[in-house]
Amino acid sequence: MAKRTTLTIDQVFNEFIYSVDRSLTTRNNYSAVLKSFFGWLAAHVKIGHHVWDATEKDMVDFKMWLQSSRRQSTTRQYLTVIKLFYTWAESKGYLDNITQSITIPKSKARGLKRALTEQQSQSLLAVIPKETITGVRDYAMINLFLVNGIRLVEACRMDITDFFDKRQYIHIQGKGMHDKSDWIKIHPKTLEAIENYLALRKKTDVIPLFCSHSPQNPGARLTPKYLSVRIRNYLDAIGLTKDMGYSAHSLRHTMASLCRKHNIPIDEISTKLRHTSLAITQIYIHYIDQEMKLQDKPGQMLENLIYK
Repeated sequence: MAKRTTLTIDQVFNEFIYSVDRSLTTRNNYSAVLKSFFGWLAAHVKIGHHVWDATEKDMVDFKMWLQSSRRQSTTRQYLTVIKLFYTWAESKGYLDNITQSITIPKSKARGLKRALTEQQSQSLLAVIPKETITGVRDYAMINLFLVNGIRLVEACRMDITDFFDKRQYIHIQGKGMHDKSDWIKIHPKTLEAIENYLALRKKTDVIPLFCSHSPQNPGARLTPKYLSVRIRNYLDAIGLTKDMGYSAHSLRHTMASLCRKHNIPIDEISTKLRHTSLAITQIYIHYIDQEMKLQDKPGQMLENLIYK
């Protein structure tokens, strides 16, 4: 593998870790995986921590070693992180990508993060009761999740004062971030749902955009755990259960999946997901493609044609 930069491998490694748009815990996990891989190279390939000379054969050998000594879930985790690192390094012009031919062992169907179809998304919105302020609030939030793909914690952190430019945009504090320097666009239907909710709120001094309406804690900021349970209940109501692989995170996955299915460029999906690196999105897209493969719509179409 040709070295394309004057940076040391430690500098490349550190730049990658700091580029990862994830929590500190996740970055630490990525760091541990890569250090373990570099250590394996030093012990088995004898090229030290200078991984410039690692080859595709070394990656194949490492994968075989993982499969013989680690659980399948650990193997998937290691290969995913390493592929992410080399994909990122190639995009920066630092290293050749020696992981291109490496496939990640498939997880069981129930372990995949499942996305909703267009029809399922419509059913989810339709099942939410609109007769109570809580239902109107949930309808507005789920619109926001489906259209903008925000995370639960990001919705919980939103304040009414975060809107700007006639409520066309709202500042957002991303996962692992310490301020609200980022922002997203609020589209007309979503804004209409939010404004319908705000019009029902009696208290005008409540800061959170989405708040509790329980008698015990009115006006309190919501928590990700609470939102997860609410969304779980709505998903259950339309037959999309946890055992089938659906969760609150499915709404963020749905946004990316629908964009992918409708041929939105990956760089635009990456921007909408607010990833700091296109390489991160490419790993994310891998799971969407796996899900599309599970559905096998071409096969369904062919069977319908043959047996009609």
